[in-house]
Amino acid sequence: APAEVVEIDAENMPEEEGLLSGIDIIVIGNFDTSSLTKAQCDVLEKWVDNGGTLILAGGPNAGKVYSGLQDGLKPFTIQGPAVSVPASALGTFTEKTFSEGTISVVQGNKGDGEVLIKHDETPLAINYRKGKGVISVLTFDPSLSPVSNWENVSLFWQKYLKETSAY
Repeated sequence: APAEVVEIDAENMPEEEGLLSGIDIIVIGNFDTSSLTKAQCDVLEKWVDNGGTLILAGGPNAGKVYSGLQDGLKPFTIQGPAVSVPASALGTFTEKTFSEGTISVVQGNKGDGEVLIKHDETPLAINYRKGKGVISVLTFDPSLSPVSNWENVSLFWQKYLKETSAY
């Protein structure tokens, strides 16, 4: 289905329920959520509870992404600095070759999440049920190289979003 990308930041993030109702998926990556107000975080949490899909991107920016979120939006517990894992794990997930390289992955406790993508025992994508919605944690940042420059990145997103939506 066609998608429309809308950039939301602290200045235009709604503080009233219902204003996110036309949005299916929100991705937060490389964004300092401490700039959000409590009312904005409340709206975001209610949106997920009502069926929205929130994707949190980690990697070296995980602390910044998590900094302002309420506990109910942080099912993955960060427990250490980012480590490097072979980017080929994403190639395995998409069944497409990924050139050599590494991705920076934040370490943590997955709790009761369902691991969708992993390298050995290191989770790369974890899905959590929250109310009628889903919180999906990418322990890497897909906006960073080499993922962002990968020729199959759109295939990755298609498969990842399909499987996350089915969760």
